[in-house]
Amino acid sequence: VPINSTIKRVIARGSISTDYVTHGAAYCLVTTSGTSNLTKDFGITTSAVNIVPNNGYYASVAVRPANANSLGSYALRVDFYDSNNNIVNVYIDSKTGQYTTSSVSYDGTPNTIVTDTERVTTVTVTHTDRWAYIANTFPAGATVGAAYVKFIVDFLPTTWVAGQAFHVDRCVFRQ
Repeated sequence: VPINSTIKRVIARGSISTDYVTHGAAYCLVTTSGTSNLTKDFGITTSAVNIVPNNGYYASVAVRPANANSLGSYALRVDFYDSNNNIVNVYIDSKTGQYTTSSVSYDGTPNTIVTDTERVTTVTVTHTDRWAYIANTFPAGATVGAAYVKFIVDFLPTTWVAGQAFHVDRCVFRQ
């Protein structure tokens, strides 16, 4: 699903044209549909992916800037939702330091909520000729009560330039 962008499927041309992919024979091209610095961030998201709660998960994605104007920061965000379509709040247990979905530790001490910024993994990509990987892990304590997950992959340019785009290949999500 596009976020302030357009998406299209690109068929890989093979090794003769130096168009390597990480998996399969095609990938996704995500192009900005913004018009100014007010709409500079763009990306894609998934629809709901059902999961088994109380399990740990790994998520990763391969991205490659399509041109020099698209070098910079890329982010992977994975949000866990409950069956009522609410984001599952994740906390850091004040006693153990582990992730949990409980707002208090075993003795009633308030736990620290994990902020939206801490849920995002961001990397800086400086090359257009190879794939960069963004990955994160989520312990079982962070998925208690979750029914499904959504992935968001964003390009976070410092300035908007027409024609900014990136490729997405090999999205992985596993228990």
